[in-house]
Amino acid sequence: MSRRTNFFNKKFPKIFTIIFLILIILQTGAFVFSSLFYTPVKAQTKWTNPTDNFFFTVFSEPKECPDDPTKTCVPWIGEYIGSIYNYAIGIVGILAAIVLMFGGVIWLTAGGSPERVKEAKAWIGASLSGLVLMLCSYMILYQINPDLVKLNPLKIKLVEKIPIEVRLEECRWGVGYTDYQFVAESCKDIAEKEKWENPATWETKESENCKGIKPAGNYVLCCCPPREEILKTNNIGVKPSCPSGGPYTNCVSLTGINNKTLEEIVRLGVNCTSCAANEIFITGGTEPGHSTGTYSHANGYKVDLRPGTNLDNYIKDNFKKIGTRSDGAEQWESPSGAIYAFEDYGDAHWDVLVK
Repeated sequence: MSRRTNFFNKKFPKIFTIIFLILIILQTGAFVFSSLFYTPVKAQTKWTNPTDNFFFTVFSEPKECPDDPTKTCVPWIGEYIGSIYNYAIGIVGILAAIVLMFGGVIWLTAGGSPERVKEAKAWIGASLSGLVLMLCSYMILYQINPDLVKLNPLKIKLVEKIPIEVRLEECRWGVGYTDYQFVAESCKDIAEKEKWENPATWETKESENCKGIKPAGNYVLCCCPPREEILKTNNIGVKPSCPSGGPYTNCVSLTGINNKTLEEIVRLGVNCTSCAANEIFITGGTEPGHSTGTYSHANGYKVDLRPGTNLDNYIKDNFKKIGTRSDGAEQWESPSGAIYAFEDYGDAHWDVLVK
């Protein structure tokens, strides 16, 4: 019995230690070998959001909350925390196993020393108690408050979209008259007398720009606000104006365009903050050469816009796609109801219809 006891007290701990060191050396060699001869996967050149994948866990995209359409549900934050918890359990389990083995090694190498055995028991006890606490953490949190383990989506209230009101002045008949104190010979004079908005900007235009019956009186003028200046103020470019009577080549006529049509373009210029100055550029108005019909260029319902990178992206990202037109042009509808059709044949352009 004494020889057997002597073997377990002296020889066995040394043998166990040698085996343990050999295993560590073999594992290290295997790791080095795999690192040298492993061919890594080619890295992707496209950057991806780190929240898209976390240790092979794919997260959900934010979406409209089913119980409250005024809010957006962001589920990936709760899913991220849940993934961290799941992997933390694995990590704690590995650490507990390592501590447990460390305590076992101390016990095996104690050589009958009460202090070493006591230390080994402390390590083993700490390992087991930590493992039990980790495995019971879900139940403990649930008992404290069930909401602590419910990883509900974060609900964010949507920013309310307030439509930008754009109102352009209509062309109107201005009745000038002569008395002892006032002579109205221009639209500017009439605007000052009648207290119209921004009187210095009113201009005399052709009679067809003014709707309704021309009133009787002296110095009756068709007065219009300078639409070109309004567009220019909102960083909207326009081709040169067509001369009266033609030719109608490489020019644009804004005569007779409905105010609602121009208001839509001005609204587009205000909302498209990514658009550069004059990127929104009118290339077609009421000049001859366009298709005829009720809602046509000639009747003031349409304008053509030159395509541009920022403008194209803004329309496609913010407007609702409503399919294709009979001629194959893809269409998007703005919040105000205007239809933007992209005509990619001939001189590509946006055909904007405002009814």
